[in-house]
Amino acid sequence: MKDNQKNVQEKLSELPTHSLSKSTQDHMHKHIMDALSDVEIQQPERGRILMKKIQVGVASAAAVVLIGFLGINAVFNSGNQAGDVEPNVEQTPATNEDKQAQDHETIEFTKETAIQVMQNYKSAFQEIETNTEGKITNFQTLTEIETHLAEAMSKDLADWLIEAYIQEQNGELFMRAMDAPTWLAEDTDFSIEQVNKEHYTITQERNNELIGHVEMTYHAKWNDGKWILTDIEAKELEEQVSIETKAREIYNALHNRNMDILASYVHSEKGLTLSLLYYLDEFSAVFEKDEVKTLLEDDTEYLWGYGDANMELHYTPKGYMDRFLKPDLSLNPDNELFDSQTQRTDLNEQIKVAFPGAKIVEFYRDSEYEDWKSVYLAFEPNDQGIWELVGVVSDEWTP
Repeated sequence: MKDNQKNVQEKLSELPTHSLSKSTQDHMHKHIMDALSDVEIQQPERGRILMKKIQVGVASAAAVVLIGFLGINAVFNSGNQAGDVEPNVEQTPATNEDKQAQDHETIEFTKETAIQVMQNYKSAFQEIETNTEGKITNFQTLTEIETHLAEAMSKDLADWLIEAYIQEQNGELFMRAMDAPTWLAEDTDFSIEQVNKEHYTITQERNNELIGHVEMTYHAKWNDGKWILTDIEAKELEEQVSIETKAREIYNALHNRNMDILASYVHSEKGLTLSLLYYLDEFSAVFEKDEVKTLLEDDTEYLWGYGDANMELHYTPKGYMDRFLKPDLSLNPDNELFDSQTQRTDLNEQIKVAFPGAKIVEFYRDSEYEDWKSVYLAFEPNDQGIWELVGVVSDEWTP
C-alpha cells in the first residue's frame, strides 16, 4: 500500500502548480492521499489489479480537480497582469442597451454612407423584374415584394412604393408605366445633416423637366444594425424656365445678333456647336460659352461644308450667321415645332445622333416654291439638370 501511495504521490508532484500557494498545494495533496489510503484500507482483498484501477481513478480525479483549480487561477492571474479584471469580482453581462450604445460610438455616417444607402434603395426597386408587358416575374405576392424592399427601407416607404408603382390584376402583379422614383444624383453635390445618433438627412437640389426644380430630402435611420431609408420629401423651388421659352429667346437673340443673351443660354461644359445639317458630322465648329460673346469679332475662317459645284464653304462665324442664320423666319405657332410634338420630318433624327438625349426645337419656313429653311436648336441638361443650348444647326433647300 505504501508503495502505491508513493507512486501516486510522485505522479501528483509532476502536475504543474502555476501560481498556487505552497499551503494550498500541501492541503490539496493531503486530501488526495487520504482518499487513496481510505480506499486501500477498505478493500484490501480486491488485489493488485483492482488497486491499480482505483489508483488510476483517484489520480485522474485528483488531476481533474487540480487542473480545474489551476485553470481558474490562471485566468485570474492573467487578468491581474493585464490590469483589467479584478479577482473575485462578479462581472455584469452587457445589456442590449449597452451594446447598442457601444455600436453607435463606432458608427459614422459619411457621404459615402449616404451614397450606399441610396444605392441600396435604388437597387431594391430595380431588382423587381418585369417582362415586356410589365408583368412582375420574380415575385408572386405583394408581401414578398414588401419583404424584399424592407431590406433597404422602412416598411412605410416600401408600402408607399408598392402602392404607387405596383398593381394587381387577376391575381398577377404588374409595374405601372410611370417615371421611376427620384434617385440621388451621385455626381451632383448633396449635403448630409445629423438629426440625432440614429437619424441623418440627405439633401440635394434637382432641376429637370420631369420633376421640376425641387429640393429632395431623404431620411436615413439606424435600424437592426444597418442604415436604411425611411422617408422622402420633395420641396418645390422656383420653376425652371421651359425649353420652349428659352428657344424663343435664343431665336430672338440670333435675330438681333445679341451675343450676350445667346451666350447666357450656352451649355457650361459642352459649349455651342454651329453647323450645317448635312455636314454635322464633319465640319462642325464648337465654341466655349465665353467665346460666344465675341463670336462676331472672330476673324477665323472655318470650313462649313460644300456648296454648288462642290465649292468649299469658308466663312467666319459672322459670315456663317449672315449666310445661314438670316433673321427671316417669323415666330408664330405655324412655324415652330418643339421636341414634345410630332416632328415635321425625320431631319432632326440626325441631330439626335450627334446630341444623344437632346431636346430639339425647330423653327422653319415652309414654302411652296421649295425654298424651305429650318433652324434647329439642340438642348442638353448640365450637371445641375438645367437644359442649356448645345447646338444651332441650319438646313435649307438647295437647287
